[in-house]
Amino acid sequence: MKKNKLILWIIHSLFATGAILGIMLAVHYYEIRNGTAGKSLCHFGDSMNCDAVAVSAWAEFAFGIPLASLGAGWFISLFFLSIVARTEALQACTVFILRILTLSGLTFGLFYVYIMFAKLHTTCIFCLGLDAIHVLTIILLWKLPRAKPPFALLRTTTLIMTGCVFFTVIALSGLSEATMSQAEVTEAANGILNSKTLLMKTEDLPSFGTPGAPITIVEFSDFQCPYCRLGAKILNSVMDRYPGKVHVIFRNFPLNAECNRMIERGGHPAACEAAKISLCAAAENQFQKVYDGLFEHQDKLEPTKITSLLGVQNLDHCVASTEVITRLNRDIEDATALGVKSTPTFFINGHLIEGDYPFAVWVKIIDTLMP
Repeated sequence: MKKNKLILWIIHSLFATGAILGIMLAVHYYEIRNGTAGKSLCHFGDSMNCDAVAVSAWAEFAFGIPLASLGAGWFISLFFLSIVARTEALQACTVFILRILTLSGLTFGLFYVYIMFAKLHTTCIFCLGLDAIHVLTIILLWKLPRAKPPFALLRTTTLIMTGCVFFTVIALSGLSEATMSQAEVTEAANGILNSKTLLMKTEDLPSFGTPGAPITIVEFSDFQCPYCRLGAKILNSVMDRYPGKVHVIFRNFPLNAECNRMIERGGHPAACEAAKISLCAAAENQFQKVYDGLFEHQDKLEPTKITSLLGVQNLDHCVASTEVITRLNRDIEDATALGVKSTPTFFINGHLIEGDYPFAVWVKIIDTLMP
């Protein structure tokens, strides 16, 4: 009897852990689409990248609802059912139901493992953790007595699970900042795609992604602009969703009169120096490291302290050189010629994107442009 109680306590803990992981994944799903998420804890490279899984179409159930929300509700309902199993009169019947449910959950989890490997070519360690919880729970449940449940208990179980999943999905959907309906997303994307295509040179410019990819995004940005930081996070999500199919070209447009004649007054005191450092880093094949670091530590950027903050060396001479000033001026003059007035401003295959567009609009545009 004591052994059964101990097993049930362990099962409670496993289901609670599964619920927490599901909630974490749902939160990350919404954040990465809102452009507010940084790289997740399990973004270790191409082979293990939770961000790439979260931005994929396979992470969505329907109508913008993440599978993770359903998973969180699933484990919450299993947790409550495991509490019911503590009642001696209902224990054997509830254990029988939990066995069926955990086997069903594991079956779906294994299918999703196939999707990650065969379709996404990457994995999510937290998703694998949910599968491990199902496996461990099945092993533990097999040690408990079971009996075929009556219809009334099955009906109650269905109501509990439906309620838990429904309220979890509703509660987590409040994290979504998307204000556009599908019709509005399509309208916004079509407006951008129907705009005039502007051609520009992109050779010998700082970039990341895949040169020659079907999608080229030119970004005009300021490393001290908060909205540019959000834009950079959206680009990270785009890169994760379309691996090998996007090439990002970076252009500087610092919003400070010290180096930008189009700006009447200084507002971002470290923006000019940060822009020069990014250009110098590109010459040393360190651009993406510096690009990510400047946005990651945006709130800590101070003049003369940026290189030490980022941990990069041997750039001071370059930052003060005439060559890097000329290159920065070229970015600013090209931006002016293209009508850039604010940051961030993007050109996706030549189509101008201004303003704060949700991730769904980017996906709609790229899917349309993709050959």
